[in-house]
Amino acid sequence: MLHGVGSNGKSVFLELLEALVGRENTSAESLQKLEFDKYRPAKLYGKLVNICGDIPDVKMQKSENFKKLTSGFDLRDWENKYQDPFTFKNTAKLIFSANAIPEGKKDRAYYRRWILIRFPNNFEGENTDKSLITKLLTPEELSGFLNLALDGLKRVRENGKFSNEKSIEATQKEYEFNSDPVAAFMDECTQI
Repeated sequence: MLHGVGSNGKSVFLELLEALVGRENTSAESLQKLEFDKYRPAKLYGKLVNICGDIPDVKMQKSENFKKLTSGFDLRDWENKYQDPFTFKNTAKLIFSANAIPEGKKDRAYYRRWILIRFPNNFEGENTDKSLITKLLTPEELSGFLNLALDGLKRVRENGKFSNEKSIEATQKEYEFNSDPVAAFMDECTQI
């Protein structure tokens, strides 16, 4: 989950990622639609990545589909509208961005599936480059980004984890702070 207030590069990053993977290998389902619309998970079949920017901060009342889609193990029947159900194991990585993270289901299994990436900068006014994505999507730049991605893949395989991976507790704390700051304040700064 990429998060941070607007005009900070999340959409540029997602567009660059889609260009690297290829539009034909990408779906664009929101976290909420994957969870609440029974036909949406089938859209991930045969895709490498699901990229959805600017998801709403609608509270996640359940997370069953999200957990199954991110487990890497669960075979599940999914269906397209007016078609027979079919079974597949999801291989698409789920990537979302949000200005405000939706409040989530409060259990360890939910939080351990997240890697939260904060986009703290703001690119407005003098910092704006309206043609940045055009500059980044040239074959030379894409080749450079692919090399960076391959170096990252090598590190993940050698270390068995991402270099910035946090504990489940740290991820839960960051998630809750960014999805429900009042509850986070109450938890950290008040005593009953």
